[in-house]
Amino acid sequence: MIFSASGQNTIDLFSRTNVDLHRNNRLESKYEKAVGTPYTNDKFSLASINNVASPVLVRYNAEADEIEVENKESEKKYFTLPKDKEYNQIAFKNGTYKFVLVNYKDVKGAEVNGYLIEKFSKNDVILFKKEKVNYVKGKEAENSYTMSSPAKLVRAKDEFYIQLKNKEIVEFPKNKKKFIAMFESKKDAINTYLKENDISFSEESDMAKVTEFISTL
Repeated sequence: MIFSASGQNTIDLFSRTNVDLHRNNRLESKYEKAVGTPYTNDKFSLASINNVASPVLVRYNAEADEIEVENKESEKKYFTLPKDKEYNQIAFKNGTYKFVLVNYKDVKGAEVNGYLIEKFSKNDVILFKKEKVNYVKGKEAENSYTMSSPAKLVRAKDEFYIQLKNKEIVEFPKNKKKFIAMFESKKDAINTYLKENDISFSEESDMAKVTEFISTL
């Protein structure tokens, strides 16, 4: 543990203890023979991590839902950032991404502790995006007339979530009726806005627009 100039506790991610404890070899064998990539962007980019002393190079593994930290001093080249509250914000220096580690309900209603991208935040109303890559197991040929197929890493459709006034994070509604149902006391204002702006609930830019509108109510 060291201290920043402001006196805030900061952590050295590259200490021997951290690197040894949090290196992840499990996924490398899983991906070894798979076609495709678990990353939406496989390049490491400079980012600031909450409570970490200095910016580091990271990338997001969308299949495993893990942040990987580059470590050129190590033979393995990177290790996995622990999913701890002390590391719960990862802001990329290019300003386009901010990952947050949060608890939320996924599209199937399951409780998840994982990373979401914060796309919009104002007045305690937040729009999140979840980048997805799915692992599809390979198949062995059943007989001489069929062919085997390798495992695949397939880019899946992004998911979107919303948080209202410090309530739980839930899936962004997929249509106008479900969206209005979330705001019964404001339904007239919201209905008018949706009609006047021709909002699509499948377009990211429109979801951001309506989220911004909700933050003003």
